[in-house]
Amino acid sequence: MSQDLTGTEINFPLDPNINDKNKRQTQQMLRFFAGTALTLLCSRLIRRTMNNLKYTPKIFHTNNNPPNQIYQGEATKALALSSGLSVGLFSMFIFGGCWFYDVSTLKEFSNGISGFFIRHGMGQQIREIEDSQDSFGSISDILNDEDN
Repeated sequence: MSQDLTGTEINFPLDPNINDKNKRQTQQMLRFFAGTALTLLCSRLIRRTMNNLKYTPKIFHTNNNPPNQIYQGEATKALALSSGLSVGLFSMFIFGGCWFYDVSTLKEFSNGISGFFIRHGMGQQIREIEDSQDSFGSISDILNDEDN
């Protein structure tokens, strides 16, 4: 315990899970911001590329002059930038949802989804799927035993 400037005592929690939770949230936040940075970088590069391709007519020139030369890597650059923008947006969506719902692994995600379905009365279908997976596992065990 310690005292702040007003003289009141501050109790620090002794729960060791708080440190783990802070690390998890920091990791999730960094993943989200990395996706955001990728999205912003790609959108900025796309904007700069589009501004460079615009034709600005000079005096006594027509407004719709075709380009004099076609850049060889233009299609590759467009594909790379659009792919980067798509990956960035998708990663922002996924990592932001994981950060919001405090999910770090696929096991936590599957437990959360199955818990959601069970709470809303759709747990019977999940149990049936799990039972069928168990039966498939037992069938494969029987077939493996017969082969040996």
